[in-house]
Amino acid sequence: MTHIEKNHRQFIDSNTTISEPIYRIVEILREQSIAPPGGDLGITKFNLALSEILLNDTNVATRVSTALEARSLSRKSIKARHIANLLLRVFNYVQIWNNQQWDYPRLLDSVDEEESLNLWITAIRNAMVSMDNDNCDTFFRLLEEKDTQTNIYQRGIAIPSIINQYFHSDAITIIDIGCSTNALLCGLADKTAFLPVQDQTNDQRINKYSPADMNIHAGIGVDLTDPHLIENKMWQMACRYPREINTDNLSREWTHLIDDNCNEKITFVQANIVTTPLKFVHGTPADVIVFSTMLYQLEPEERNIALSKARSLLSSKGIIIIQDFAEYTNGEWHYTTDWGKKGAYRTYIIDPENNILEAYQYDSGRCNEVYEGSDYDKVFALN
Repeated sequence: MTHIEKNHRQFIDSNTTISEPIYRIVEILREQSIAPPGGDLGITKFNLALSEILLNDTNVATRVSTALEARSLSRKSIKARHIANLLLRVFNYVQIWNNQQWDYPRLLDSVDEEESLNLWITAIRNAMVSMDNDNCDTFFRLLEEKDTQTNIYQRGIAIPSIINQYFHSDAITIIDIGCSTNALLCGLADKTAFLPVQDQTNDQRINKYSPADMNIHAGIGVDLTDPHLIENKMWQMACRYPREINTDNLSREWTHLIDDNCNEKITFVQANIVTTPLKFVHGTPADVIVFSTMLYQLEPEERNIALSKARSLLSSKGIIIIQDFAEYTNGEWHYTTDWGKKGAYRTYIIDPENNILEAYQYDSGRCNEVYEGSDYDKVFALN
């Protein structure tokens, strides 16, 4: 623990004026600063800087509390641990779009620890407090309205091997629920290659199969927000780690988003899986339904509803693929918020007999290294 973190810990313990919700957010920010998701030190710096502001600026803390209360009234309540995630994405948005700083993490970097923290504090205050621009209004509007989205195509790297196991080269219909940019289905349908991965499975199964081996007849992406709207595209750009934010990455991603082309086999439906009735793809039951990093954000009752609806859309031989920060043990799902822990992100399969099988584990939610899951041999026993 650095001396900054030690001082920060002491300050929290001695501070009795902040509200319980803000205190809890600060505690979570501090925890994640020690073991940041993906090992990203930019998250550590952001969390420490924001904690300092929330503990020392009553006006900012009150404004955050007010925004979260407004979310609750509009049925967009959010758990404290997810708020930490969301606050970073909102700050990313302001830096990228309001301030046009597509290399902002590099601009706030410094060899000197204290200087770097002060640079982050100044930048965050400029986003949350300054009245000289519209940063503040943008920041708190997004905090009320938005949810963190996943748009990491790499997270689908296990899908070709699973599809091959259950369907071989047969044509399939597939639904991606919580599809964000619809990048997964568009990429799979276009045979877009994944990034190189360290495949630690015994038979190198991940590297053996690729989107080129899949035969997609039709697919549909489902999400709460329409990925075709410009602000939603801008928001999707902000939902990433600081180390992923630089001019090269953002320019490449923005060009892809603006292009807005997707394989004609893939369509999109704006809907809430929990509250909206869904129909078969082109009137046909689905062979595969994917939940990629979205169930962890739901309440247990909502997850049950989502999975029940998904089952009703499946063919008799259909499967559900769940990719999330989750573990299924003793007949129960346990969703973790320890996003920086190795092996926390996993791929599960619910097979036609309703067996829940753990196929893969990963180094992180970025899926650059893959390991065999606890049921790997059962999943791939036929090949």
